[in-house]
Amino acid sequence: GGSNIKQLKEKCNVSYVQLSPKATEVMIGASALSTSERIMTILGPTFESCVSCIQVILNELAQHPEICRYMNMTTSYSKAL
Repeated sequence: GGSNIKQLKEKCNVSYVQLSPKATEVMIGASALSTSERIMTILGPTFESCVSCIQVILNELAQHPEICRYMNMTTSYSKAL
């Protein structure tokens, strides 16, 4: 957990990386919906450092699909035919 975030920050030269809690409620209008999706916040000195951080994360997820424990139920990443 924390050591991975620290390494990511150092590798990509970003100042802040945070994951939302594992179980969250999202407010939509007056309704609260429970979700297992997680939001990652990345702050850095430059746009390029933030994009680099995102690329590192996506490469890790692609190389190690077993670490993808959470499924995004609201977004489809499949290509339209």
